[in-house]
Amino acid sequence: MSESTLIIFTCSDDGTVNRLEPLLETRYLRINLDQPSTWSFDATSTTWSISANGTEVKNTDRVHTWWWKAFLDDFQMERYTKAEIEYMTRELYHELVSKKCFVGNDFLHHEYKGKRHYLQAASDFIRVPETLISQHGKMRLDTDDVIVKALASTAFTNEKVLYTT
Repeated sequence: MSESTLIIFTCSDDGTVNRLEPLLETRYLRINLDQPSTWSFDATSTTWSISANGTEVKNTDRVHTWWWKAFLDDFQMERYTKAEIEYMTRELYHELVSKKCFVGNDFLHHEYKGKRHYLQAASDFIRVPETLISQHGKMRLDTDDVIVKALASTAFTNEKVLYTT
């Protein structure tokens, strides 16, 4: 059986993928939806292929996918182009499912699962620090050494954002 390829659907400014990408120990293909000139997708009624950075994956390959913040809401681009990319992404997702060569989370996974879900999944592979999600701060962690991170990737009304390291 051929080597499996991980297709990562994301956007170019995603810090999570940027940090994890060098640690990947498998063949992968990163598709930055916000940079449509860097990848291509072609499909007929019986075949499909997607390529980026000299790597190509075809309908006959074993594929896993990781859809991570693969949405274009925050990117300035022609509305038609954005809609076409989003539709094409759905086409590819459903093609992968229908051909039974798809293993991985669906294209809306990030929209419906929260940070706790991802931390729990990651804990099978890496050490995950104690985490607290709090609205009014009634609970406390056992340490004062903490990182504060927003749950949503949304700017404040005044267009300012919360950055963390």
